[in-house]
Amino acid sequence: NAVGWVVGSYLKSSRAYDAVGCVANMTVLLSAMSNAKTVPVQTIGSIGVAWALRLGTFLTFRAARLGDDKRLAGVRQSPATFLPVWFMQFLWNYVTMLPILALADQQKDATAAEGEPKPSSLPGVAVAVLGLLTEAIADKQKLSFTLDASNKGKYITNGLWSVSRHPNYLGEIMVWLGLFLAAAPYLTKSAKHLLLAAFSPVFVYSLLNYVSGVPLLEKKADKKWGDDPQYQDYKRNTGVLVPKL
Repeated sequence: NAVGWVVGSYLKSSRAYDAVGCVANMTVLLSAMSNAKTVPVQTIGSIGVAWALRLGTFLTFRAARLGDDKRLAGVRQSPATFLPVWFMQFLWNYVTMLPILALADQQKDATAAEGEPKPSSLPGVAVAVLGLLTEAIADKQKLSFTLDASNKGKYITNGLWSVSRHPNYLGEIMVWLGLFLAAAPYLTKSAKHLLLAAFSPVFVYSLLNYVSGVPLLEKKADKKWGDDPQYQDYKRNTGVLVPKL
């Protein structure tokens, strides 16, 4: 992250921002997995690696097609104002990975019995995999919609976006909730590790739903389409994250 900040500040560009985040995530995750080679750590860690690789690749490709992130235009001109952005990436990466890091730390000296897979972990694995698929599909649908010139000035309402206004964020939250639920059965003997792991989905949900994700995009959408009756109907009938029944 520090290297990314230095290079990005020199170039006054954020195009490599997500690629650096992907490399940092992969490095930390693979290091943790190499220190605890039990089946639970390798299984749950592999989902984390798949998440980092998929999201990092997608965001890097998007930046290459669409250019620098417009939200960072005002901060990347100065190293001092660009630094908090890179620090937030470091914080986001570290905190989200806590279920995997806590599990790897707890199982680095695990006995054979302690390293055995537990059936109670499987629902969490399923939630995480479903979240990974949800986020990937939603991202692909949104990018395809954005790259279609005929959709300029329009908002997306097809695919997963027809049932959730932010399905990509829903998928992200599901990934880390699922990984916590998958790791939790192995952490019951250590309150410290269990609490650290639990902080991840709470942090992800709180940040996306109340701070940097949903609020900013909802405000932008309301400003752009707030007077459009069709958008008002879409907003009224479509859940922010979870689909309405």
